[in-house]
Amino acid sequence: MSISNQKWQYLNTRDLCDRYGWSPRTVFRKMKRDYNPMPIPAIKTVGSSNLWLMEDIIEWELSEMRRTQESMTKH
Repeated sequence: MSISNQKWQYLNTRDLCDRYGWSPRTVFRKMKRDYNPMPIPAIKTVGSSNLWLMEDIIEWELSEMRRTQESMTKH
């Protein structure tokens, strides 16, 4: 599928806060983590909403789930 035909789905900061029960500050702290940092916004414009690609967020969530499962098996 070409980029021009792609229908991108985005999440803004508020969507992420609602999704995880976090504050906006926590979203940006998660992006700075050394291990499995949250993806950076796909679109960031001064004075406008930050927008993350849904696909990037889902990939990150899957990675978080794997990381959690691996840490549970080590205990």
